[in-house]
Order: sequence, then structure tokens, then C-alpha cells
Amino acid sequence: MKRAAAFPFRHPQHDAMTTPRGLLRLLLVTLCLSLAQPFAAVAQTNTPTPLPPAAQEAIDKGIIAAKVPDYLLAIRYFDEARKLAPQAPVVYLNLGLAESRIPGRELRAMAWFGAYLAAYPDAPNAAAVKEQIGVLDVRNQSNVLRLIKTVQDASNQISDQDAANKISGSNKEGVMVNKSPASVYKMPQLWVKAGDIASAQKAADLIQVKDDTSLKSAAQWGIAKAQVKAGDIAGAQKTADLIQYAFWKSAAMEEVAKAQAEAGDIAGAQKTADLIQDARQKSWAQFFIARAQAEVGDIAGAQKTADLIQGADDKRRAQSAIAAVQAKAGIANAPNSTRQSRSDTQPPIQPVITVSDWLKKLDDDNKKNDCPLNTERFLDLAGYLKSLPPPDYPDQVFVWGSAGRVGPLPRSGDPRRVLESLYETAEKIVDAQNVIRGMLKQQAKR
Repeated sequence: MKRAAAFPFRHPQHDAMTTPRGLLRLLLVTLCLSLAQPFAAVAQTNTPTPLPPAAQEAIDKGIIAAKVPDYLLAIRYFDEARKLAPQAPVVYLNLGLAESRIPGRELRAMAWFGAYLAAYPDAPNAAAVKEQIGVLDVRNQSNVLRLIKTVQDASNQISDQDAANKISGSNKEGVMVNKSPASVYKMPQLWVKAGDIASAQKAADLIQVKDDTSLKSAAQWGIAKAQVKAGDIAGAQKTADLIQYAFWKSAAMEEVAKAQAEAGDIAGAQKTADLIQDARQKSWAQFFIARAQAEVGDIAGAQKTADLIQGADDKRRAQSAIAAVQAKAGIANAPNSTRQSRSDTQPPIQPVITVSDWLKKLDDDNKKNDCPLNTERFLDLAGYLKSLPPPDYPDQVFVWGSAGRVGPLPRSGDPRRVLESLYETAEKIVDAQNVIRGMLKQQAKR
């Protein structure tokens, strides 16, 4: 039986980006996403089991098409091979290689490589495949940040025009009337999702809503939470200090207190918790402090903190955590009534990522899902952007935000409508990127 192989690469051309001018020019920039950089070919590999003759023939034709190069035709042949041999790892490998050569399909290529490694974890070229996943991830991140920058610049331009025309305003019920689109207020969140905290902070600084500070404060809370997740507790504390809206300030300080407690800074966590005004968020922070104290052996301190908790559920969880530590240490006087498992506070066991998990993402054509890789945005991003489709909402609907209704959305053809389309596209790609990254990270742990 002839061995199945992965096709070799040719070095592609590289298009340069130009400087955007005006909203239309900003949009056109997104159409010039950088093409694939040259990289070494993935080594050829034998499949664990031989392919049926018809599947092997389809792969051979796909490799010839790739050498032309005609990657779309190659994908058609590889898809044909997949139908004939749906469990063959080499089919996933070749689909990944072909899609990696098409600008805008980086996430699909990463998913195919993920499927290949799930099906053939001991493949002799596994290290090379993982290296190519890293290359694709960087390329996709570069394209994503470029697209978000386009959306940010377009948002700023429309906001500036609104200010010049003096049409911005809001009523006492918090409904934004004739304001810039919702994307202006969601830009910090988008930057946070993309992992660019500095740009998120700059975007938050641009939000100016005189009679409703919750929009800006909500954005700053999201930034503080991202900083905590990244391990920058000091930075998160500084961000929390800037928040004016009481609820969001408490929410940010809760995240800081939890992080301080988990890092062993009990005194700092207690000081932060004392400043939290919202009772529910204070109780939750104190629970984390009590648990941290118990885990370092300060049972008396943990019980004292638990006694301060006002929320009944959080008090019970804290007492359960203390009792669990006592029981583990063999302390005889641990209250029987509170000797419970800490399973309600521990993260659930993550399932193993399978080939089926990857294929579900690759075949997903429901654009409402978080990672629909089989939709136009991921199959032909440039064509999708050129068509300037409206966002996935009907005309004149209201979008709900932290401060109430933000809207109505402008009608199709309005520059704001275009901006909403761009924002929605960027957000969908960022969400999908994070899903793929999460699956790859989880897969690597097995």
C-alpha cells in the first residue's frame, strides 16, 4: 500500500499593509491581512493504518493541486478523502497544511492540526506540527489586532463626528440617544479578549459619558479582571482605584482581594476586602481569604474571617473549607456538621479533547456559536468584509448593556451599521481564537 503523505510548501508572496485614511480606508486595511510567512514543510508521515485506494487517490490529487498551487482545489480533494476515510489522521494533516496557506483561515488550520494530534498523538512529526500551530497562532493574532485597530479607529472617527455635530446625549433612564454605536463602549472589552491590556486601557479612557459613569466603570472592571488573570495584581489595584461607579469598583476590588489571598498576601487581601462596599462581593472575597488562611494553617484566623462573612452561603462555604483542611490534617475537633467536600469551590475536571471535538468546530456553520469555523468569516474573511454585511440584528433593535438599552442600532447603509459589522466580526474571531487556544492548551495536558 502506498504511504499517505503531507504535501510540501512553496514560499508565498507577501502583501504590504498601507496606512488607513478615513472610515473606508480603515475598512480596506482589514482586507490586506498579511499573507502566510514562509516556513519549513511539515515532514511526511505514514498513517497508522493504510488508506482505501480511492482515498489515497484523492490525497494524491490534492497534493498535485497544492503544488500548482491551487489550495482551494486541494482542499476539495482532501475533503473527498475525508469522506472516504473519515478517521485517517493524514487527511486532517493535509487539510491543515492547505488551509494554512489561505489568508484568514489560520484558525481552521490550527483546528485541523489539533485534530491530527488528537488522532495521532505519537506521530513522528508531532513536534513540527506543534511548531506550525505556534506560527499560525502568531499570524492570526497579528491579523486580529490589526482588525481591532481598524474598528477602534473607525469608532473614534464616528465619536469625533458626533461631538462636532453636538448630537450625543442620553436621557435620565440611561437609554443612549443618537450616540455612537455600542461598539464604542465595548472596545475595551474587545481589546481585553484579544489580550492587549494597554490598548484596552486607552480605549476605556476614550469613553466620555458625563451622566452615566457605569459604562466606563464596567470597562475598567473588565480590565482589572484581565490584569488579575495575567498575574498583574498591582496593575489591577491601580485600575480598580480609577473606577467611579460603586458596584463595578467593588467587583474589581473583589477580584484583587481573591488574587491577593490566593497569592498568600492575606494582610493585603483583608485590607482590600475592608474597602469593598457591596455586601455580596465583600462576603465572596472574605470566603477566599478564610480558605487561604486555613490552607496555610491559620485555622483561628480563618474562623475569625468566616465569622465576619454576612452572606449565609459564603459563610457555609468558608466553614466547609476550614473543616476540610482540619480533616485532612487530622484535627479531631473539626465540626462534623461542616466536614464537607470542597468540590463546590474547585474547578471541574476538564475532559479530554478528542478528534470529534475538533471536527464539531470545523463543521460548525451556526454563526451564533462561539467558534463557527465553517461560516463565511472563517472561510473567506476578505470577501466577507468587502461585502459590508450588516450585523446579525434586524433594523432598529435595542442592544442591552450594563447601563440599560444602548441603541437603537442605525439602519443599514449608515457608517455606524458598518462599524457594528466590523466590531461583530472582530469579536467573533477573537472568541474563536480563544476557544481554539483553550482546546490546544487542554489537549497538551494529556
